Amino acid sequence: MFTGRKAGHKARTGAAQVLVGGLGIAALLGFVVAGPAAAATKVTIVHYGYYWHGEAWRNFVDWAAREFEKSHPNIDIQITVAGGPNQGAYDQKLVSMIAGGTPPDVAEMNANQAHSFVSQDVFLDLRPLMAKEKSLSWDVFSPAAVQMATWTDGRIWGVPIDVFPTFTFFNQDLFEETGLQTPVDLGPKGWTWDALLKAATRLTVDTNGDGIMDRYGLDRLWAWWGAAVHQAGGELYNRTINPTRATYNTPAVIQGLKFVQDLYWKYKVAVPNTTGTSSTHTFWFGNVGISTVDGPGRIGASLRDVKFTWDVGPQPRGPARGGSRFTMDAIEVLASTKHPAEVWEWVKFLTTNETVVRRFVADTGRLPALKSVQGEYTRLVPYGPRHAAYMAYEAANPESAPVYLIPRAMEVDAIKNPLIQQVLDGTRDPAAVVVEIDEKLNRLFASQK
Repeated sequence: MFTGRKAGHKARTGAAQVLVGGLGIAALLGFVVAGPAAAATKVTIVHYGYYWHGEAWRNFVDWAAREFEKSHPNIDIQITVAGGPNQGAYDQKLVSMIAGGTPPDVAEMNANQAHSFVSQDVFLDLRPLMAKEKSLSWDVFSPAAVQMATWTDGRIWGVPIDVFPTFTFFNQDLFEETGLQTPVDLGPKGWTWDALLKAATRLTVDTNGDGIMDRYGLDRLWAWWGAAVHQAGGELYNRTINPTRATYNTPAVIQGLKFVQDLYWKYKVAVPNTTGTSSTHTFWFGNVGISTVDGPGRIGASLRDVKFTWDVGPQPRGPARGGSRFTMDAIEVLASTKHPAEVWEWVKFLTTNETVVRRFVADTGRLPALKSVQGEYTRLVPYGPRHAAYMAYEAANPESAPVYLIPRAMEVDAIKNPLIQQVLDGTRDPAAVVVEIDEKLNRLFASQK
């Protein structure tokens, strides 16, 4: 576990299966909600950070905590960070903290992560707190972000801090060297799957003739298969929020999975999904020409000081549509907090204070959810892409869609991910895998009714 400037509570181990086993986290929390502490009492707020948000994000939260404490001397912000090297470790650690009786007050989860916790009432509904504000409302945030933070019963489980579309990053130096038109040159209509394959093929090169590729067209396609399915016109579930049925077994889903599999194994233009090669070939190392899996967070985390020229363009257009499935990051308040009023002040400080949000954007390169600061992106991120407008374009692209919000997502992933991996490894036909995924997931959904 990585810690920030102050170590938070230590969690007991061995409780990570609480969610997977379907036990009620709400029962573990006890829902102790108290009023604000007396002014003379020092209130401690435990902020549970996410390792995979990156060093720039962690440094921002450290800075924000120091600034917040200057104006709130009765509040002490304790920061603890967990999550690596397995991204799911953050969720499992939170389960352990809750089961051990030491839950934090604040968490930072994206929409993909949060749903298992939302469905079990782990997070506080923030509507009553916002309703008390005289000069603040949910309208200050991007509507798509607020939509993703709203549960099926109307609860709002987190305050959006950024919006996270994915788009195409490309190494402009390599495109010029190879004589290729860039995604910007081709635009949203011309940057298609065919154009992507053509570029990736030309960019994949064995420079010294030893039979080992020194440069690849694409990397980390294991994170892009969902976008490919979307661009083929596929839908994985019957609805976006709280789905009740899996719909993997359709021609469009099969087509999307097959295209990704072929990029790996038929055309061999993607970095092999092996630990050794993946660690030496990534877009920000300059030896991969295209990334279709990254969003704004990659800019501040990995591209601030690279030695090559890069830019961004739209997602490639598939057989049915362009765009992708986008997500957002939010700051959540745990329902078990004993200091909701003080925690709310901290969350507002992080997400609605324009000076603080500007610092967040400048440090991380992310696209803020706060609408009043979005237009300042280019000024705040001088190290950002020349065509940064494509970030906002994909965030507002009507062909894009929010990520699926699935309760007990850890159980769904435990079924789905190993089977998808067999497709990515080239060991199984996508048409057979989707049948198995539908059968197993629909049994799981039926058991939850």
